[in-house]
Amino acid sequence: MGTTDNITLEQYWTEYALGKNDLMTMLFNQYKIPLLMVAYKYLRCEKSSEDIVADTFEKLIAMSPKERLHLIETLKTNPIAYLSIIVKNKSLDALKKTKNRYRILNSVKLFDTTLVDNEAYIKFLKEGLELMLAQLEPREKEIIQLHITGFSNNEIAEKLNLKYNTVKNNIYEAKLKLRSIWKYAM
Repeated sequence: MGTTDNITLEQYWTEYALGKNDLMTMLFNQYKIPLLMVAYKYLRCEKSSEDIVADTFEKLIAMSPKERLHLIETLKTNPIAYLSIIVKNKSLDALKKTKNRYRILNSVKLFDTTLVDNEAYIKFLKEGLELMLAQLEPREKEIIQLHITGFSNNEIAEKLNLKYNTVKNNIYEAKLKLRSIWKYAM
């Protein structure tokens, strides 16, 4: 256990649990490098790694005193293990989110006009997609457009101030309608 200015890290964590957020800068500086290495191991991106580590400490600051007291023994005895797990999980979540966005974007590759040189074909695809989307209810259209763009159901729910299940159901219904239109048109 290290010391900083004759105060142990254990004491810093205790003070944090009591609500002293001003100590987080010192704790952040103490653990930043090893946590950046954990995030970079998964993300292979310096900027994303920095964001994950900063977000981890922001979450710690945002915790209620009750949540802090629940964690204090872990943070006092082995903070690097606990923080490393948080950073690892956040990194894996970020990778999953990115992978899902690529999967969604690839699933609508049919409408990707960047790979096509034929202007008439591009116009046909864009107009076809617009006509298909016009058959949806306004809320379904808004949600499915965000979904196609790569937003997760949680992100859409948050952005549109809806419940997760509402978003999930709207996407399901919109996809059913679009499939039916596609079968009819083709």
